[in-house]
Amino acid sequence: MLFSIKRFIFLSLFILATPVKASDLNHAINVYNEALQNFEKNSNTRELASDMQTAFIEFEELAKNGNKTAMTYLGRIYLAGYFKAADSHLANEWFKKASDKGDYLAMAYLGRAYVQGDGIRMNIEKGSQLIQTAADKDIPLALRQLALLYREGTGVEKDQKKALSLFLKAAEKGDVNAQVWAAYYFEDGLAGDIDLPKAFSWTKKAAENGRSESMYRLAVLYHSGSGVEASQVEAAKWLKKAYDKRNSDAYKLIEQFENRAGGLQGAQKEFAKETMGIFCDTGWNKGCELYKSFNRP
Repeated sequence: MLFSIKRFIFLSLFILATPVKASDLNHAINVYNEALQNFEKNSNTRELASDMQTAFIEFEELAKNGNKTAMTYLGRIYLAGYFKAADSHLANEWFKKASDKGDYLAMAYLGRAYVQGDGIRMNIEKGSQLIQTAADKDIPLALRQLALLYREGTGVEKDQKKALSLFLKAAEKGDVNAQVWAAYYFEDGLAGDIDLPKAFSWTKKAAENGRSESMYRLAVLYHSGSGVEASQVEAAKWLKKAYDKRNSDAYKLIEQFENRAGGLQGAQKEFAKETMGIFCDTGWNKGCELYKSFNRP
């Protein structure tokens, strides 16, 4: 009998001590990533909510077993409100738990919350320390957040060159927001000389990574030949991509093409013609009509 009790205790402790399998975490992360990828394609909010709920349940189970990465993902789901109403307070609770366990991405999220006072009492000193700790580990979100602190002079001395350096470091690691900031800095010369080719390059990277406003901006750059050789064909392609992503500026420009079809001249007319040719190819009858009108002498 004593042996059975000891054996039961041993088995119970073994079960409690059994680490969460990497395959379980990977599956939950795959569900999460696929949900976002599908939403990018179809903008179906119901499907996103359903898929995110599945991911949430899996992350929640993993988090109960002490998995810090799962805790961070729960925080991200709560913060974005993917299938429930966004709740920054609950998000921060999970970020705090993961941060206490040493998750650097969670530190970046929690640090940002402290700096902004989002769902938590504002504490710029504590927030900037967390961001710096995560940035020291090259976490892209933390690098970008630290860049913003230097840009605004929040908790640190304002330093635009330092800000650009950090934006570039995050941008090179694939952070799309940082790529947008890098393009902005180079285009306006905010940390030194204006560098239009570099501005174009970072705008293109952000556009290729799915940022609709960068797609629109890239169309403008190709149209004007700013930082790149002018190409109305490329301008039209990127304008169509921005339009398909429901970019409001792209919608407005297409509307202008419709309303001013007879009054466009030169490069602007060529840009409009190429754009309507692409729209025509996708089956939009109005695009075909406008394309024909632009080809008339």
